[in-house]
Amino acid sequence: MSASSYQTLYQQAQVLLQAMLSDSTEPQLRAKLATHLPQLQRLFQQSLPTEISAENNLSEKLQPLQIEINKQMRLLETDAVFLKAARQPATIEQRCQQIRTRVSLLLRYCEAILQLCTDSGDSSSDHAR
Repeated sequence: MSASSYQTLYQQAQVLLQAMLSDSTEPQLRAKLATHLPQLQRLFQQSLPTEISAENNLSEKLQPLQIEINKQMRLLETDAVFLKAARQPATIEQRCQQIRTRVSLLLRYCEAILQLCTDSGDSSSDHAR
C-alpha cells in the first residue's frame, strides 16, 4: 500500500475518531459508537498490510503502530459493550471516560502514522531527484 493510500485511510479514521470525541454526552457517545465503531473497524482492517516486503519500508515502520491500533480497537469494542450494560450513573461515567481516553490514544496513533507517511513521501521524493 502506498503512503498516500495510508494517508487517506488514516485521515478518514481521524475524522471518525474526532467526531466521537466532540461534545459527546453519554447518549450521544453511545449513538456515535454504534455508528462509527463499525466504520473504524473496516478502515483499520483495510490498512493492515497483507504482507511486509523488504521493499516496503513504510509498512515495516507502520506495523508496530497498527498492532497497537488493533489492540486498542478490540479494547474499545469491549468498552462499548460494558457501556451498553452499565446502569449506574458512576459506572456509565467511568465507561464514557475510558472510551474517550481510548479514542484519544487512537487519534495519537493515527497522527503518528500520518507523520510517518508524510516523512516517507518526503524521502521518496528526495530519492527521485
